[in-house]
Amino acid sequence: MEVSEEDIKIFDQYLDGELSKEAQLHLEQRLNSDQVFKENYDQYINSTAAIKTIQFSGEIAQVLEEETSKEKKTINLKTAIIGIAAGIAMVLVSYFAIDLSSGATAEEIFHAYYEAYPALKNARGNDTDIYTEVISAYSENNYELVIDLVEDKVSNKTDDIHLILAISYMEQNSFENAYETLDFIDNKGLYSEQKQWYQALCLIASGRSSEASAILRSFDKSHYKSDQSKELLSILNKAN
Repeated sequence: MEVSEEDIKIFDQYLDGELSKEAQLHLEQRLNSDQVFKENYDQYINSTAAIKTIQFSGEIAQVLEEETSKEKKTINLKTAIIGIAAGIAMVLVSYFAIDLSSGATAEEIFHAYYEAYPALKNARGNDTDIYTEVISAYSENNYELVIDLVEDKVSNKTDDIHLILAISYMEQNSFENAYETLDFIDNKGLYSEQKQWYQALCLIASGRSSEASAILRSFDKSHYKSDQSKELLSILNKAN
């Protein structure tokens, strides 16, 4: 899957909250109507999250550089992500050495697949100052403060704020609250797939693997966590 440098620039501006309201609305409408564009966006989100997770900036930069086409000015994210995934795999093997194929616990399975969603610097609402404070706290991994701010001071909770709040609950091991918060996200909105993925992880962490499996089986091939859901379903079947 190839994403143009122009689209990557727009994605970065969107995530950094640098787009005008009109441009932001246009991009979100396109994400909801253009499946290929949406898949490119999700792929880019996953790749940047992986880069931040393993922090192998030199190795990853080399992979991306090799996959950059000077003529077409495109980046082959699929190949780049394969390189990134290999790095993640080495880290997991070195530090955790968990054999998920032979009766892993729910906690081990959860931690093997869970990672916090990247900070959303463009979260919206009426209380601009409060939203800025929430996003800042989330970016700094101050999840307890995020929960306090959102619960006490944010009156207009949009889907992106519900996602941030749910992740903050998960970071505090409050999986029931996280699951219920995710329920508020629109099933047909921009974060519907993230809602499904994190609700499945909440159920796994709570020992409700059968319910988690039901959600994971509903993912189609275009889902941004399609490959991981297949792996996870296989692991859950072996663990039960």
